Amino acid sequence: MKKANLALMLIASVCPFALGQLPSDSPSDKEQILNSISEISRAYLARDPIPFERLYLENHLAVRGKPVFNLRDQLVAMTRADSIILRSGKRPDYQTLRYESRTPVIYQYGGTAIVTIAKEHYWQYRGQKCLTRTQGTELWVKQGEEWKFAASHNNTFECDPKPFYPMHPAVAALQSRARPPVNTDLEAERQVRQLIQDLASAHSSMDGAFDEMLGRKISDRFVSTNAKGVAGMGRGILAAIQVPSPKRSTAFRGQADAILTYGDAAVYTFRVEAVSGRESDVIRQITIFFARIGDRWIIVAAHESSTD
Repeated sequence: MKKANLALMLIASVCPFALGQLPSDSPSDKEQILNSISEISRAYLARDPIPFERLYLENHLAVRGKPVFNLRDQLVAMTRADSIILRSGKRPDYQTLRYESRTPVIYQYGGTAIVTIAKEHYWQYRGQKCLTRTQGTELWVKQGEEWKFAASHNNTFECDPKPFYPMHPAVAALQSRARPPVNTDLEAERQVRQLIQDLASAHSSMDGAFDEMLGRKISDRFVSTNAKGVAGMGRGILAAIQVPSPKRSTAFRGQADAILTYGDAAVYTFRVEAVSGRESDVIRQITIFFARIGDRWIIVAAHESSTD
């Protein structure tokens, strides 16, 4: 009996998933993520491209009204251009006066972390000032010993009236890429795609299968953010789930959906069209975040916003 108990203790200590439990949160991991978030805020203010180059993944997904797949390149280009102006002693047209992150909450799943976070960006263009607030869901993944910023979905709330300003020249030169990168882990993509298809099929069955399946495929710490920027534990967003494109695509099918994988994490972003003839309906962009726990994928977060 003692040997059996000892063996069970050994299994649990070697494999945190053996007893069906989530890995415990690491204070050092959370501290590193918070430090990186602060570093990004300082980089906005100082127009320093290095943190964006180091912390943002090259296949970073950014969703506001629509998905953008080259935000990292845009940020690096913008900060490089403005840093040259600053070093010359001049003032750039676009200035960040204050950039702060508030109330970040981190949910960790081994090498995957979900961060719900509010940010304030106080900026000016040629003297015209504006405070932009965002409420976001961020996906961070651990690569080696360092956490990387993989994806985000944000609700944006602008000042009113918002001053007119043209797109930053360095960003305009790149434009926004609506063509997602090709996933390198095709098996992970297949597994996530199958989970999405199973959930969509269960939802359409109208026999309670969706709730039953969702109960098995969702984290107890699931967090969702609605189009008003309110974060909570409501699962209503997931009822809008749709079947993704039938096969992996290198381009948006009408900018409707895309699946991206990041090791033991993945995201699925898709558009919910308005019902024709109903003025109260808006087009919504929804992103679902996944984490792989052992050999199974679970839903850990969701975020929605209205498109422009």
